[in-house]
Amino acid sequence: MSKSQAAGAGARPGQDSYSSWSPALPNPRTTMGNSTVVLGVPFVVNLVDLIAMATYWRGTSLPEMIGCLILLGSTTAGNFIANFTIAPMLAGYISHDTAQWNKLVVAASAAAAGVAMLCAAGTVVLSTMRAS
Repeated sequence: MSKSQAAGAGARPGQDSYSSWSPALPNPRTTMGNSTVVLGVPFVVNLVDLIAMATYWRGTSLPEMIGCLILLGSTTAGNFIANFTIAPMLAGYISHDTAQWNKLVVAASAAAAGVAMLCAAGTVVLSTMRAS
């Protein structure tokens, strides 16, 4: 068996069979070097964005500020906290991979943020009805 047959039928030199079926796809081994930067940017942007929104709503609406702070639980940092602290407390053990109740904790934080936003919308509606 030649090298081209082992790497895939249409593989060019330096490619493996993963990228031989579509020349438009890059070789995953060459793109892994930038994964820290690519994965780190949304991690920071989510945190900064939600904290900025919470400080913006601090003076205007307390339920909206609380909703933004609760949404921190659905970010990557919140997922780490849920996986390594909250979910093991609910499950009663620590797993080597992911805790049993991890997704429930993240979903509960999103649901609690939705309830906080509904309360904020209710306060806006009530204040508008009182003003008119």
